[in-house]
Amino acid sequence: MMHKIFLSKNIQLLLKIHPLGLVLLSLLLTSTASLSQAQENIHMDAFLQEAIYQGLIRDAFPVALAEKITESEQRFFVVKCPICMPVERGFKQYIRAGKITGKRSKTPKIILMGLKSEDRNIKLNAFAALTKQYTKRHLKKLKLKKTAKEALQEALLDARKQGMERKSDSFGTFCPSCDGVCDMPKK
Repeated sequence: MMHKIFLSKNIQLLLKIHPLGLVLLSLLLTSTASLSQAQENIHMDAFLQEAIYQGLIRDAFPVALAEKITESEQRFFVVKCPICMPVERGFKQYIRAGKITGKRSKTPKIILMGLKSEDRNIKLNAFAALTKQYTKRHLKKLKLKKTAKEALQEALLDARKQGMERKSDSFGTFCPSCDGVCDMPKK
């Protein structure tokens, strides 16, 4: 059984005129498919950094508080954690950009108060809520296909496992970046 292939007149002309027309058509179709596939395969590291950076900008997060959060990576970030490191880079990118001046923060007050708390558990839960909010918002903005979203979520859960293995006992019972990004229940 023969299938009809519908090609534009320009492509039909290319196939008639150029002896390598079929090869060129094949390359064109392959590169288009690869581009489409590349757009769906989101790199977790870049996704997280951008999600945090864009969230901080959108909320006009207080720069002084962002600086305090990144002062000591032991406070909020597990060293060499595949989730914590891009989250921290998103904060540092925001601080370096220095675009936010004079705007009132749209970050929920309960999160801001929690981040300033002396109680470490409250502070970590507030940070988890912040990272959860920013990653969920960014994921929604990207409008990924179901398979790409599932692949990203699987990569995040795998990265969380790695991060939890690297967390020292003195850090606490959970990692706020990992739990927030992976939408784990509040601790």
